[in-house]
Amino acid sequence: MSLSLSRHLPVAVLLSSLLLSLPDPAPASDAAVDPAQACRTAPRVAAVEPCQAALRADPQDLEAQRHLAWGLLATYRETEAVERFVALARARPDDPQAQFDAASVMTGLRMYPQALPYLRRALYLAPDLLTHQRLAAILFLHTEDWAEAHAAHRVLAVAGLPTGLFDLAQDFAQGRGVAPDQAEARRWYERAAEAGHVGAMRTLAEKLRYGAFGTPPEPQLAGRWSARAEAAVVGLPKRRDPAAARDGRDGE
Repeated sequence: MSLSLSRHLPVAVLLSSLLLSLPDPAPASDAAVDPAQACRTAPRVAAVEPCQAALRADPQDLEAQRHLAWGLLATYRETEAVERFVALARARPDDPQAQFDAASVMTGLRMYPQALPYLRRALYLAPDLLTHQRLAAILFLHTEDWAEAHAAHRVLAVAGLPTGLFDLAQDFAQGRGVAPDQAEARRWYERAAEAGHVGAMRTLAEKLRYGAFGTPPEPQLAGRWSARAEAAVVGLPKRRDPAAARDGRDGE
């Protein structure tokens, strides 16, 4: 481009022509990219390819193996994900997290019998972790192992978790894994309700209204628990009614 011609070109056009004349920047070197870091920082839905690359570089990278397993699960490749989690658990029999991951994923996929040995191993290695006890409560109820479920409920209740308090009350009320005891059931329902469990408040209201604890009806106390339950859910979204939704009455 001649200098005389350039004087008559708009500045933007001149800059564009100069930029186009510059050589392309050299591509980034693959050596500058850390495969392990790329795997660790990738969101789960985008983790499969970078984690596979990290494992090609270092097949023993535990975090890359775990992140790849979660990435497979996040992208609906459940069979491959389960295989990965199981392989990790078997390769690391003394790692409670590896055992818990395998158990929790299989529980989420309703593979209850397959999840049991990994949960039991996790409980053996780290019995004091409440996350392990919460999974135990879920899994043992699904497999109808009432005694084991009751043991997990008791641990959670002693720790003060509202769901554990409520589940323990249900055990005593229904005789799940323990002899029925309505007085004990009432005590744990009351503790759960005081801890804010709305289901416990409503259960107390109903049982006290009709004397279901083997005691005379207590309508006034029942009314107080009913009022507390309603106050606790003020402002919360209501559950959708499928029948009402089909009829166009949802949200009325």
